[in-house]
Amino acid sequence: MVRIWDIFPPENWLEKLVNLLMNLMMGIAIYFYKKSRKFAWPIRKFLELLTLLLMGIGFMIVNMIISNFLRLVLL
Repeated sequence: MVRIWDIFPPENWLEKLVNLLMNLMMGIAIYFYKKSRKFAWPIRKFLELLTLLLMGIGFMIVNMIISNFLRLVLL
């Protein structure tokens, strides 16, 4: 019986790329979390909010770049 949430090894380069990007995003989040542990609670929450906003903006820019590239290549 195969469940939807089972993890399968990647079979092609696109699945490998998606896995790489997801691991990169999780790794960045863990890195910033560990770096912010040395600050006091209010400052840490502010830094986490700032990190979240900057990462969100950064990933939106990456999404626009990839979208424009694919639109250029495929259309």
